[in-house]
Amino acid sequence: MSLGQRHDWGAVLRNVPAPVLTELARLTALCFEDMVKFVVDVERRVVAVGGEMHAQAESLLLEQGSRQAGVWGANYHPGKGRAECIEFTSLINIRPARESPPLAMPAQ
Repeated sequence: MSLGQRHDWGAVLRNVPAPVLTELARLTALCFEDMVKFVVDVERRVVAVGGEMHAQAESLLLEQGSRQAGVWGANYHPGKGRAECIEFTSLINIRPARESPPLAMPAQ
């Protein structure tokens, strides 16, 4: 696999600069000490990180032109290992019109 190349499972691998990792660690410690909330716009491929509620990051993305249908919330738990570090549960993910499971982002 090479950096910057889109893969079958939809992800693009990137090297994350140290300042970004430092900021992520700072945001993690700011509200919850062991995790940080984030919201992703899967259509525009942008992320808002931090805040006490996913709705705060969601609001920021919507103000910047995101569509509600493409915005999903999750939590990042550093140190839990690759398989358990991201938790796809958030109140903003409840989408009765899309028949999505409660709190979780549907598999794509």
